[in-house]
Amino acid sequence: MKVKVIVEKDISIIKDIEINNPIKLTKDFDRKQTIGSATVTKENNQLIAEFEINEMDLDLYPAIGFQYKSTEENKYNDVKLYEVSICTQRNQDKTIKPIRSQIKQSKTL
Repeated sequence: MKVKVIVEKDISIIKDIEINNPIKLTKDFDRKQTIGSATVTKENNQLIAEFEINEMDLDLYPAIGFQYKSTEENKYNDVKLYEVSICTQRNQDKTIKPIRSQIKQSKTL
């Protein structure tokens, strides 16, 4: 099933993020086991990922793996996106809902 979901909302992370599609898709950030790839875009000051997943994974939370350089706390420089992951644990950003919830919400808009 193809889904399109929000994976990041923190503008300080995404404003200058480097995205080189396609992005590796993993489960629970297990980099040894790639389960597919995602296409990531910036839309309305959010990162949106589009990817194929199994229906049994719809209750998982989307998240990103990225690297950055920083000289100050909570300041992100040279941000590089290297992974989208679907996770059993909540996203650190509690406003990012599980995939199923995001799909339902987008259908009601």
